[in-house]
Amino acid sequence: MKRRRLYYLLSAILLFCFSGTFLLMPVAGRADRENVRAALGTVGVLFWLTGIGGYTLLVLARRLDAGSERAERKAGNKKRENTKPDFPVGRAAVALDIVVAAGVVTLLVWSGKWFMQRYGAYVVLFITTMAFHARLLIGSRPGRGSKSLQGEQKANQDGKAADQGEKKANQDGKAADQGEKKAGQDGKAADQGERKAGQDGKKADQRGRKTDRNVKRADQSVKKADQGKKKTYQGGKKDNQGGKKGTGKKDVDRG
Repeated sequence: MKRRRLYYLLSAILLFCFSGTFLLMPVAGRADRENVRAALGTVGVLFWLTGIGGYTLLVLARRLDAGSERAERKAGNKKRENTKPDFPVGRAAVALDIVVAAGVVTLLVWSGKWFMQRYGAYVVLFITTMAFHARLLIGSRPGRGSKSLQGEQKANQDGKAADQGEKKANQDGKAADQGEKKAGQDGKAADQGERKAGQDGKKADQRGRKTDRNVKRADQSVKKADQGKKKTYQGGKKDNQGGKKGTGKKDVDRG
């Protein structure tokens, strides 16, 4: 991580120095005849060293950045699907793009003008290359990959939480369905119990009616027995009366 940041920092310094060599070119060209070659040679050496060194360090930093991203993805068991572009869209990026485009158009349109050939072209090249290098560094800033990975990890965690929520909702729905089925079964059992209780009540009523009939029959039998006793009693009385009458007649005949 520290080495990658160091590469980005050194790359930025060298690329900005590379852009600054365009401003040194007209100054070196106006030196004395004895020193012109030395001045131009020095500027040329700075141009190539800063340019090659800056772009080399930028490539190395990007490789380290890509390697760290792959390592983090493997550690998190994440597949690399849609990564962010090297040139992010933002206000600063759009402004730098406009500056680069304006510089290129200026060089193409006004390249034949006298002031462009003398000083203007170098100033435009300085501004254009500075904006281009700043654009590259914005697009490959340190921590870009880790932030995108964190965003993906957070999105995956949110997705897992949503899936778990759906599973829990499905389980709750199944439990509710089972509860409804159980309640339906309990209701059917209650209905059957009510029906059975009604049938038992009907049987009890029938038994009670049968018992009442038996009681009535017993009462009738008792009444018949009482009537038989009365008839027997009355018959006995009549026999007694008949006996008394017969005895009186015999007495009269004797007399």
